[in-house]
Amino acid sequence: SLPTCLPCHEALTEFLEQNQKLQFPFACLAEADQVEYFEMFCHDYREQVEINPIKKTQLLRLGIRSFPTFLVIDDYGIILREFSLVHFLVRYIEQMPIGLQIGEQDG
Repeated sequence: SLPTCLPCHEALTEFLEQNQKLQFPFACLAEADQVEYFEMFCHDYREQVEINPIKKTQLLRLGIRSFPTFLVIDDYGIILREFSLVHFLVRYIEQMPIGLQIGEQDG
């Protein structure tokens, strides 16, 4: 997430509301280069989600160039899917086998 990105705030808020019923394990990477904005972002969301600071150059190295971006990552750190729109992310999560939603390994 970019703390200065209004669509990021809107999408994160929407996902957090949806995730109250899904209970999908979730952490937020937030660009921390602009300390003041990062601190305000943390203040707004730290009660609802784990926020991890990351430099914008690291986001770019990870191939994240559009915001907001939601990544579904398995227990091995492999990216399963990438989403920009919350309703597609939620639909994907709802279709996942229950065990995978709560972090159990497949198989």
